[in-house]
Amino acid sequence: MLDYDKTLVLFGRSMFINEIRDYIPFLIEHWHTMGVNSFCNHFETEFVIYIDDFPPKIREYQTVITNISHFHKRNSRSYNFLAEHQKKELYILEKDYLRFSDSSYKLNYFFHTPTMALNWAYIKGFKNVVLAGIDLNFADKRHFDNVNFDPNWLEKDVLKARWHLENICTKYLNIFQLNAGSDLRLPKIKLGDLICQSSI
Repeated sequence: MLDYDKTLVLFGRSMFINEIRDYIPFLIEHWHTMGVNSFCNHFETEFVIYIDDFPPKIREYQTVITNISHFHKRNSRSYNFLAEHQKKELYILEKDYLRFSDSSYKLNYFFHTPTMALNWAYIKGFKNVVLAGIDLNFADKRHFDNVNFDPNWLEKDVLKARWHLENICTKYLNIFQLNAGSDLRLPKIKLGDLICQSSI
């Protein structure tokens, strides 16, 4: 049984999103949710997180979490957006392969945005994170909103990212996988169970 106050559903951009697309609005309404990178251009999650410098398309009630350096560089693509958007949390980012940050102003990450999101969930007091569309599957590197292959995903990097998720992130959080077809070594949770638990 997952506790609403201690559970975050974290949406990525794998092709699995297309399989659950019709249920995403329900999950957003009934759970704490966060969208990674351009996921927010398609669905309005409670929280939005990104590392790369791009201004997301979000509503005023959504909270954005990103790299503080985007706010200090007037030539950054995010500068005007961050200057105007009221609900934001800006953090110093640091690459760390072995541990999460405990700091209120710094997030550790490794290789991809979801690791930053998991560190954020940890410092905010979440205990459980359900991954939806975060599969780290090298055989299919497409995104649901851009079916072209991502050239930045090298196999050696994906293997490191998988190891980091399975062995480091799980020291800090209970992490569940919504995609029954994922081969990540994480406990699975069924979409039906997540929907039913949200109504209890």
